[in-house]
Order: sequence, then structure tokens, then C-alpha cells
Amino acid sequence: MLEELLSGPELAPRLARHYFDASARGAVPGERMRLLRRAAEVLAGDQTAGDLAIEVEQQLFALDPEGKS
Repeated sequence: MLEELLSGPELAPRLARHYFDASARGAVPGERMRLLRRAAEVLAGDQTAGDLAIEVEQQLFALDPEGKS
């Protein structure tokens, strides 16, 4: 439901921030990865994502430095 409400391109960073914040609260690495990947997908191609896109990618790298998951 939240994804439908925030599906417009102008709201993509806001939706990605929700995924990012939820991943920070997650205790299970697999779930954190899923949420971070979804945030990265939402931000893909958004030229205004800036710092948030960097934070998402840094967290993904920290969880999976070799990119195998």
C-alpha cells in the first residue's frame, strides 16, 4: 500500500528512505539485504537521490562486500 502511494518519480526518494530505515531496524541480514536492494531499485536512475543512494550502496557493500548475495 505504501509503495502504491509513493510510486511517483518525485516521491521515489521518500519511498527508498522508508526501505532504508526499515533495513536499519532489521536483525536478519537476509531481510536487511532485501530491503536495501529494494531501496536501490527505487533510486536507480534518480539524479536527485545523491546522499541516500550512497548510504544505500555503502550498507549493501558492508553486508556483502563481494556482491555474492
